[in-house]
Amino acid sequence: MISGAALLVRRLPFIELGGFDEKIFMYCEDDDLAVRMKKAGWTLGYVHDAVVEHIGGSSSNLTPDLEGFKSYHFMRSTLYVMAKHGVKFNRTKRLYTCYLKWAIAACLRATPRMLKYRGYIRALRES
Repeated sequence: MISGAALLVRRLPFIELGGFDEKIFMYCEDDDLAVRMKKAGWTLGYVHDAVVEHIGGSSSNLTPDLEGFKSYHFMRSTLYVMAKHGVKFNRTKRLYTCYLKWAIAACLRATPRMLKYRGYIRALRES
């Protein structure tokens, strides 16, 4: 996949493909667009030497609520895009892996990791 962190797309293929999938709230929209472009016969490229400067930007402070929110939506989007494109995904295995990683984080009292895996677990259980 090509990261959408700094994404340039020709207008014609973007419009022909319907733009970004509005069912994707956060995360993976760049992955979905890249797969759809490849399936439609468009060429993807990567410019290694490109430099993008984000002036005046900043990231949100990572609060416990935000960590859970981000993890939940990352997993939801991942599940949706994989299903949309027919990618096999062993949900049960991933769920048990997340439970195990949550338990390890709990033993280590690693709260951010616990919240991350709790978000993943919630999305996996709801889907």
